[in-house]
Amino acid sequence: MQKVVDIITIENSLFSAIKAESAELYGSLFGTIEPTDMDVNLLITCGERYASPLLVHQEIDTVARFLVNKYGDNWERIKTALYEEYEVTKPYNLTQTTTTEKTATNKNTGESKDTSGIVGFDSETATDSTVDSNTNSTTINETENSTVTVENVGNMGTINNASLINSELELRKISLQTLILNDIQSQITLDIY
Repeated sequence: MQKVVDIITIENSLFSAIKAESAELYGSLFGTIEPTDMDVNLLITCGERYASPLLVHQEIDTVARFLVNKYGDNWERIKTALYEEYEVTKPYNLTQTTTTEKTATNKNTGESKDTSGIVGFDSETATDSTVDSNTNSTTINETENSTVTVENVGNMGTINNASLINSELELRKISLQTLILNDIQSQITLDIY
C-alpha cells in the first residue's frame, strides 16, 4: 500500500493540478499561496496515511478534476459565508415594507316621483297632478394609500451579547484551508494507518 507522501510530490503536485484545472477557483480560495505550499499543508495533514484507490490508480490531473467538480461550488459558498461582514451583536436585521392601495368608486342615481290624484269637491274622478318629484345623483370616489415600514435591527433581546461574541469566536476558529484539506483528505486517503 502506498502512502500519500509517496504520491504527492513537487513534480506530482495536487494543488498545481487543481490550479491548472480551475485557476479562477484556486485564486479565489487561496489567493497568492503557492500550490507547493498547499501541497506541504496537505502532506502535514495526511502524508503518512495510506492513499485511496482514487489517488493510487488515477493521474493527478484526474484527481484534481474530480475534487474541483465535487467540492468547488461548496468551497466557494463556505468562503462567502466565512468572510461575510456583519455586526456580531446585531445578527438580526429585517426590513419589511407593506404598501396597500385601495381605490373605490360608487355612483348612485335615483329618481322618485309621487303622483297622486286630486279629487275635487263634487267630482268622483281624480285628476292627475304631480305632487312631488325628486331626482338624486351621488358619485363617491375614494382613494386610500398606506405604507407601513417595519425595521428590526439587533438580537431582539433573546441572546445576550457574550453568547453572540463567543459564537463568533468559535466560528472564526474555522479555517477555510482546513476545511478544504479535510475534504481532500476524505477522498485521497483511507481511514486506516
